[in-house]
Amino acid sequence: MLLAACGQKDSNQEVDKVEHLKNLMHKIGFVKLPFTYDIARSKIESTYSVDHNSPDTLFFDSGQFQGVLPDTTNFYCILYYQSGDSLYPFLTTIDKSGNVIDTQNIGIGYCGGLPTGVDHCIDQVTIGEDMSLHLLYHATGTRTDDSTHQTTKICNKILGTGAITGKGKIEITKTETDDCN
Repeated sequence: MLLAACGQKDSNQEVDKVEHLKNLMHKIGFVKLPFTYDIARSKIESTYSVDHNSPDTLFFDSGQFQGVLPDTTNFYCILYYQSGDSLYPFLTTIDKSGNVIDTQNIGIGYCGGLPTGVDHCIDQVTIGEDMSLHLLYHATGTRTDDSTHQTTKICNKILGTGAITGKGKIEITKTETDDCN
């Protein structure tokens, strides 16, 4: 009899987790694709943050929600932001049973904590209608060495491409270059 009661409780917890996920998705709404966010320039439009006194913490440590990407067959994908020196975009995929599949920071640059001498910075994330990811970081400026008084050109560029796979994995490939021509 005791085993049956424990089994019932576990089943109710699963139902509660799935139900909470559905309620959370209803609260935060959906993101229209394509979606572009520039970490250095964009302002987020978040109406809901992770509630640390709720089952939100089953899926997220912290963050402010942008919304749910259009529904897929086997999982949900949620776009949200975590605080650092800027608000960095993250994606978390969750299967229909409420289990986290993958979580990735999809920002690839450092515009929020600009190094000395950087005067122009782009740190852009685009999510395509086909769940493709296109990432760009481009920082330019000049730096003067105090000891030699020489001025050096700063030019860093990182390109990223990827996708949210049909199984809910978030895959990103990055290429870094100092040649910004």
